[in-house]
Amino acid sequence: MSARKNGTFSASLRHWRLRWPLLGLALAALVAMALLIADSASRDVHASGYDASCAELPRDAVTIAIVTEWRDSLRANQAAGVKRYNRVLESFGVDTGTGVTAMTVAQAEAVYRWLGNDRWSRISRTMSALEECAMAPPPPPVPEVSVTAGAAIVEGQTASFTLTATPAPTGTLVVSVTLSQSGDFTQSGRHDVAIPSQDSVDVMVRTINDRVDESDGSVTVTVNAGLDYTVSGSANSATVAVSDDDDTPEVSITGGSAITEGGDATFTLTASPAPVAALSVSVDVSQSGDFATTGAQSVTIPTSGSATLTVSTDDDSVDESDGSVTVTVNAGLDYTVSGSAGSATVAVSDNDVAAYVPTKQQMDNCVPNSVLEEVRHYYDINKFKAPTYGDNWRRVLIAFGDVVDPKLTAFTVAEARASEKVWSGWKPARVALECIANVGPPPSADPVVSVSAVSEVSEGGTIVFTVKASPPPKDWLSVRAFVTQSGDFGSNEHQRGPVFVQMKPARLNHSGTATFTVDTMDDGVDEPNGTITAQVLGTNKYDVSSTDGSATVSVLDDDDAPNRQSGTPTIDILDGSAEEGEQITFTIHVTPAHSSDITVNYATEDGSAISHADVNDYTSASGTLTIPAQATTATITISTSEDD
Repeated sequence: MSARKNGTFSASLRHWRLRWPLLGLALAALVAMALLIADSASRDVHASGYDASCAELPRDAVTIAIVTEWRDSLRANQAAGVKRYNRVLESFGVDTGTGVTAMTVAQAEAVYRWLGNDRWSRISRTMSALEECAMAPPPPPVPEVSVTAGAAIVEGQTASFTLTATPAPTGTLVVSVTLSQSGDFTQSGRHDVAIPSQDSVDVMVRTINDRVDESDGSVTVTVNAGLDYTVSGSANSATVAVSDDDDTPEVSITGGSAITEGGDATFTLTASPAPVAALSVSVDVSQSGDFATTGAQSVTIPTSGSATLTVSTDDDSVDESDGSVTVTVNAGLDYTVSGSAGSATVAVSDNDVAAYVPTKQQMDNCVPNSVLEEVRHYYDINKFKAPTYGDNWRRVLIAFGDVVDPKLTAFTVAEARASEKVWSGWKPARVALECIANVGPPPSADPVVSVSAVSEVSEGGTIVFTVKASPPPKDWLSVRAFVTQSGDFGSNEHQRGPVFVQMKPARLNHSGTATFTVDTMDDGVDEPNGTITAQVLGTNKYDVSSTDGSATVSVLDDDDAPNRQSGTPTIDILDGSAEEGEQITFTIHVTPAHSSDITVNYATEDGSAISHADVNDYTSASGTLTIPAQATTATITISTSEDD
């Protein structure tokens, strides 16, 4: 039925066209004219091709592929339809090779009104949307952001960076950047930077000027990706070098005073400049001898700049040579080691008495030949028997000093006594061993006492005299000395004259030395330099050193000479001498002679001669001497005593 209806419709249409030819021609002419007018009045806005990304196209928008498919589906006798599709493709930028002109939006809309089908509705709406896109102003270009760095800086200064947007943004452009660093100079993190409607902006990064010595480092700014800009591929980050300006502490070490074994050796470590935080320093402890625990240690120097290291020593019972303890500063990352004071040494004295070795004469007295030969015989007949029994007799020979065997030790008295209980034949050997154990060194000679001091002091200083007994005394020793002076520098008359120094015995770990002091007086009077002398006086307990029995210290006057008036006299006194029991005459000189009498006060003072209740070498005197006018000399007479 439908076929007949279609056939009837077609027949009717042909009949209509035949019956109304003039009307059909008129309609065709009107359509052609409308298309021609629209074509001349429209612009070809799609000459650049189909761009589906620049407009909001309809959801059913056509594409080049769809139009091509529609064109290719037409039959050969539908040339007009093929041409129309080719013109659409030409408007989409496709070169169809047919020479047709691109269809305009108005023409497409006219075709849609004429044909009224869905295909041309989609075509006309798609072309209309594309035309609106072409007529709209193009979107602004997306700027590319790059960053450059300023010059290198020193910590505490500001690092400079420049952010540049190319082309310049039309408004404020917010760019995300990340601040990172090598070292510890600033605060790292992510930040937003606004680039105004210009092409660049400066980014300033402050650094911290601390007091911590550290390695040089850097500050880096990196541009992060964003929606409103792109990031330069070659200049997306920039770095400014940062130099540290803090000095590295130099560590030095000094040692304390010498010690005796059992004492503590002290060392002082100093860091200069003082560290801003606690500084850990590696040191190595070594020794000469066997007194302390050696090896590496760590010492912490606080911000004060110094620390004390104590090394304990052992008070053993082994006689050994004196030695020392040394501490060496090892290299470290946070400090340097002093070139001249990188190690220090403290001397350590042994306090043990060496075991006495009997003399040959003493050994001969204790071990008669008969006993020695008997022990040799017992060894010979037993050396191939039980090892212990034969070795015991060889050990006796070692104790007698007859043989040396590093593999064996000397036989002891206790062992000999125990052996004698088993067999009485051990008695001769036991008696000889007891004799050896009881011998000791012969009585030592009296110690020799000497005295020493510095060569000079300035008036007002203190003189330390050191008295030494060699060898150290076995018992408490009282040393008698006498102090005299030349000039008038002694500040205390009790420090002049007899001096008694108590010296501890060697058994109390004493080195055989003792000291006493003499203070000098800074009087403000200009006077000649003088001396203070300490003389050791002998007793029957010790001998006085023939070379160092006295010590003299020069005392330097530090006062300026007064501005004397012309003709002011100078008083000098000359030394005098006499035999015991005679009188000593001292001569006083006046230079120049004075026009009137001169009064001089005088007093005697002990020298090597003593005026004392216990020792009365002379009669002390004091008084006033008057020198007549124009006289240049006068005398003072002192009586001496004759010893019984």
